[in-house]
Amino acid sequence: MAAAADPPERVGRLARIDGAVSLRTQDADQWTAAAANYPVTSGNALWTEPNAQAEIEVSDSSVVLAGGTELDTALLDLNGLQAVEPQGRVFLHLRDIAPSESWSVRTPRGVVGLSGNGRYEIAAGDTQTPTLVTVVEGRAHVALPGQELDVGSGETAVIEGTDAFHGYVGPAHQDPFLDAMLARENPQPVAQLPLPPVVQTMPGATELTGYGDWQPSEYGPAWYPRVGPGWVPYREGRWVWVEPWGWTWVDDEPWGFAPFHYGRWAEIGGRWAWLPASVAVVGPPVYAPALVTFFGVGIGAGIGAALATGSVGWCPLGPREPYHPWYHASPGYIRSINIHHVRNVEVINRNVTINNFINHSATTIVPAIAMQASRPVRTVAERADPGTLASAHPFLGRPPVAPAAGTAGVTPAFGRQWHVSPPSGGVPAMARPAVPGPAAPATPPQAPSPAVQAGSRAFPQPQRQVPATAVPAASLPLTPPALRAPGASPALPPAVSVPHGPPAPAGRTSGPAFHHPLAPAAPFASAPSVQAAPSAPQVQHPSVAAVTNVPPPPVHHPAPIPQAHFAAPQAPPQVHAAPPPMPQVHAIAPPPQFHAAPPPPMHAVAPAPQFHAAAAPPPHAPPQQERQKRPGER
Repeated sequence: MAAAADPPERVGRLARIDGAVSLRTQDADQWTAAAANYPVTSGNALWTEPNAQAEIEVSDSSVVLAGGTELDTALLDLNGLQAVEPQGRVFLHLRDIAPSESWSVRTPRGVVGLSGNGRYEIAAGDTQTPTLVTVVEGRAHVALPGQELDVGSGETAVIEGTDAFHGYVGPAHQDPFLDAMLARENPQPVAQLPLPPVVQTMPGATELTGYGDWQPSEYGPAWYPRVGPGWVPYREGRWVWVEPWGWTWVDDEPWGFAPFHYGRWAEIGGRWAWLPASVAVVGPPVYAPALVTFFGVGIGAGIGAALATGSVGWCPLGPREPYHPWYHASPGYIRSINIHHVRNVEVINRNVTINNFINHSATTIVPAIAMQASRPVRTVAERADPGTLASAHPFLGRPPVAPAAGTAGVTPAFGRQWHVSPPSGGVPAMARPAVPGPAAPATPPQAPSPAVQAGSRAFPQPQRQVPATAVPAASLPLTPPALRAPGASPALPPAVSVPHGPPAPAGRTSGPAFHHPLAPAAPFASAPSVQAAPSAPQVQHPSVAAVTNVPPPPVHHPAPIPQAHFAAPQAPPQVHAAPPPMPQVHAIAPPPQFHAAPPPPMHAVAPAPQFHAAAAPPPHAPPQQERQKRPGER
């Protein structure tokens, strides 16, 4: 039972953001501004505005979302990725995929299974445009009602229809997004030393060579970042709350993912070095929210998670120092997450002070309420007094401070559990109309194998719920993710203003260029009240089957998905599209210096930068254009 409750060992990384990109977590009822270097796990959903792009890295593979795309991560683990694409188009470049891994993408007309390494583009389509599956290199298998298609290199599968689907395979289609993705692919810089195998499986590992140097050390290969004087690990970023790990470090640097969620740090020859593995062990590394040890300073320092006053400090773990999770974890999980760095994790001395740690000189201390408010650490860091550190004892196996209403990432479900309210300012979800079709079971899709006939595939049955999505409202030979909250979709974005600094240019064009901000664009930023946006024109929907006992709410809704009947005995689910509009985010001024005080509301402790932008139109169509319907929509 304990092992089943362990956190996922594998995550993805939100590697690049260009334009307005929104994130919704598994149990959230609102969308928030996405931030670079945020971990992507099962149940997350991403939305890009029409002129935006986003890129997710999973190990050495990447998934790029074009503008106007929603992608829901139904399941991400060591066995691969199962995603749902209700609308838009994505480009996938799969590298070093293990034979045991299964990657699949569910579209409104069928499920696309990707067979190993290659480059693929998948366009979801709607009632006016077909679903397209283009294979630049590799092989794909498309399962749709009553038909299956094998797609080879240089080919495109075209799937058409609204109530019934039919498809064929022809020469590869080209489009501007695919051309841009292929044009931007440049050879990665060659490292002075070959990347250790354990590093190649880490998200963000390809960034390291461009921002530092690899050299041998007594601890194995070491990476030296090119940083200025006074830099120390875990000081240029902020703490957010990510379930199921709790406190999670989000670094500001474009390379700041792998070195802060894997490995250890050490000063070697007066320079900071990141050590990916001090012990030679075969096997993939396990993701950690941050590899530090926490301790308390001042009043309340000895009461752990109840700490509400005083300060919180942390120290980067050094080579051969064990990591103690502050969240629930089984002994097997603790052994796995330490195995690349500690030879005997069973022998742990808990009676230690911070001065016993290798990197005690790199300790960072902030007011407890600053951590709870997810403030940028460099703006609130306090001086570490040597006398204080000499008597400070670490928190082992427990969080240093409880989350609060101002903690970024606190969801309604978690807030109810901890009796705190989530931070205000997200874009609340509004009710969505029901989509005709049978009820959806809580099982995500798995990539179909090209060698297996329809109806003979077996699929895993995970327990975790995933975001609402759009899939064919008829029986497929596999089952989609469960709905989180039937009929939840975000409200239109608010208008916001920038108090400092020039506004960003309005209306970027989508393209392959990505920007690496040194600081994430106000993750989970607060947003003012929503302004009314122009309503999309009403359209006449094609005839579809009615849903029993699911009356649609009186709101304009995304197009229902197609209806069809399959040969498979199981009646599959329907899922709801959730195109999450978010405002075009403009230049963000650095937040003001935080001053320790009794815990105020989030806006009083750490006012998040406000933005100003015109109210965005619904994501399905630009202003003054008729929205395209999805297959099966009335």
